[in-house]
Amino acid sequence: MPRKKSSGRKKRKSTKRGGTRRVALILFAFTAILFGTIYYISFLKQEIELDEISETQTAVDINSEINRIDKSLYHILFDLGITKKDILRRSSTVSTKGDEKWEYKETEFNAAGKNITTHKIETELSQVASNSYTKATFKKNKTGIVFDISVEGLKTHKLIFDLEKKSPNEAEVSASVKNSLTPKPEKQKSLNSDIDKKELFASKMSKVVIIVDDLGRDKTSADRFSAISTGLTFSILPDLPHSSYVEDLARKKNMEVMLHLPMEPKAISGYNADDAGEGVLMVGQTKEAILRSLDRDLSAVPTAVGVNNHMGSKFTESRELMELVLRRLKSKGMFFVDSLTTSNSQGYEVARELGMKEAKRDYFLDDKTKGKEYVKRQLDKLVAKSEKNGFAIGICHPYPTTIEAFEEEIPRIRQQVQIVPVSEILK
Repeated sequence: MPRKKSSGRKKRKSTKRGGTRRVALILFAFTAILFGTIYYISFLKQEIELDEISETQTAVDINSEINRIDKSLYHILFDLGITKKDILRRSSTVSTKGDEKWEYKETEFNAAGKNITTHKIETELSQVASNSYTKATFKKNKTGIVFDISVEGLKTHKLIFDLEKKSPNEAEVSASVKNSLTPKPEKQKSLNSDIDKKELFASKMSKVVIIVDDLGRDKTSADRFSAISTGLTFSILPDLPHSSYVEDLARKKNMEVMLHLPMEPKAISGYNADDAGEGVLMVGQTKEAILRSLDRDLSAVPTAVGVNNHMGSKFTESRELMELVLRRLKSKGMFFVDSLTTSNSQGYEVARELGMKEAKRDYFLDDKTKGKEYVKRQLDKLVAKSEKNGFAIGICHPYPTTIEAFEEEIPRIRQQVQIVPVSEILK
């Protein structure tokens, strides 16, 4: 009997413990479901809020991206040689999708006779699609190629390039359409009538002038600079082995040319008059001799529309001699850029007093003793100054490190500023 009683008590205790465990499990499951439901509701609410923020942000991003695309197209078309005069048709419409609103732009160009192929157009314009949400597609039509751009699946641009020459009737119709859609062009302010501003898309970017000095010693550096950007200005030394080659290259690329005029430096600079090169203007010469040398130098680079000094820290400090030289340049309708190889240069001030088109250098962009990282920092300074003042002028040289730095940095810089010839900033 005692054993049976003991067995009964154990059974009742076991049953009681089992019931407690079941209650605990039920409470735990209920609590887990409750907290899971609360978390899920909170998660859905957060997702809805993020979606709303994303939709708002998308509208901003689309217009920001369109602005970036416009700036890229401005420079790419510039390099392709497509100008404002080549526009056959241009239209724009405001497109909407939900709360999003953006401008859809369609432009047709006459690209016949530009010596550009469909492959060249595809290669250059494909650079526009530089991120995951912008796409560029190409398709050929009967006369050329059509280029469509979309941002997040929304169509933003269509560019049509007609590569076949039009018949006289078609040309008349195209000209008529063009005149009806585009305003009359303003009078060209550039001193070089062959240089068109090429403002295909409205741009409020600041302007940067980059003058490449000391050209004419070799062909390769000029070739590489011209491939980087045709907005660069070539300043060519007279009577060097390849001065004519560089000048002809610039003419073919529609780049602005200057005469890099040799002038006598100070001995303290480490150079002498012979280092300045052929046709150097020296302080000890007679005025007649200086003008003869100047005229010979100018005739050596006949397409030059302006002049800047090569060396010249001694010569440019002479107010009398600078006035002599600048009066002759003014009589030929040329502008002058003071390279400021000395802080006491009289060139800029005398040119202003004579009422010439003039400018002065803001930064030297390179140094033969320093590497390309230095060039990159100087380029950043140039861009910053242009954004502050509207424009800035930098001077560089055909050093290997400079060319390498330009090849790496100019594509980025062109997203921020316009690289323009000197004459475009001289009003």
